[in-house]
Amino acid sequence: MKSICIVALLCAAGLGCLTPQPAGAAKPWVLYDDFSSTFLNPDRWPDTNLERSRLAVGGGLALTARDWGGTVSDSGRQSFSWSDAITRSSSVTQFRALVKILAVENTGCAANSTPTRSRARLLASFFNTGGRATGSQFGDVLAQVNVYRDSNSVDAPGVLQVNASAFVCSSADCSTSSSIGATASLGTVSVGQNVLLQIEWDKAAKTLTFSRDQGASTATIPYGNLDDHTEPGNPFKIMALRNEVANCASGPRALGYISARFDSVAVNKVAKP
Repeated sequence: MKSICIVALLCAAGLGCLTPQPAGAAKPWVLYDDFSSTFLNPDRWPDTNLERSRLAVGGGLALTARDWGGTVSDSGRQSFSWSDAITRSSSVTQFRALVKILAVENTGCAANSTPTRSRARLLASFFNTGGRATGSQFGDVLAQVNVYRDSNSVDAPGVLQVNASAFVCSSADCSTSSSIGATASLGTVSVGQNVLLQIEWDKAAKTLTFSRDQGASTATIPYGNLDDHTEPGNPFKIMALRNEVANCASGPRALGYISARFDSVAVNKVAKP
């Protein structure tokens, strides 16, 4: 009763009178996102690894990833990975899969000389060169075969390069590494075209051999005197996507997008689960 009287006296004295608001009244609503774009807006949904899918579809593993570069500089690029791994990877010395790029789209930055690269790959760790620590990749020897396209590619639309490389990790997360031999070209492939990719470790010969389409193109990288008697600190064999997206502070934000299908995965007999 006292509060009602005070309000009445204030109104009568011309000191202002508040109009009661209905319970639950709020400011007007505004639309945040109706998802009408073909991709999530990174300025509205800034999560790392913004768009991902990993599905068993039509007898294969379909992976999709879209990522955005940074906006605080016009140099370098940010890297993002999306993958699936096989079990009992320590027993694997031969790793093969049929790969088809379903779609690829990437953009760079006019002020940044580093292009955006989108790729699908087979990636494997085979041994450690010494000083192994469980969970650390320091000293692990990795081999990969990639199907990729750069944002500044001069190839015809839909054409991707295939290459292979090997390297020794020089940090626990393998963000730094040193190459073993030279990166080898295995030709080109088109979006929608199957390519059979293969990696093989021959410990007796001290080599890593890469091939496509049952030997249509092959490259062998010897690793010479590297100690290969210790298993990797982080053993794995994965089918993966990776977007390395250019940073851009002076123009539209760069993006990397790739979708790929992996099928007919094969390993050496003793590694079968």
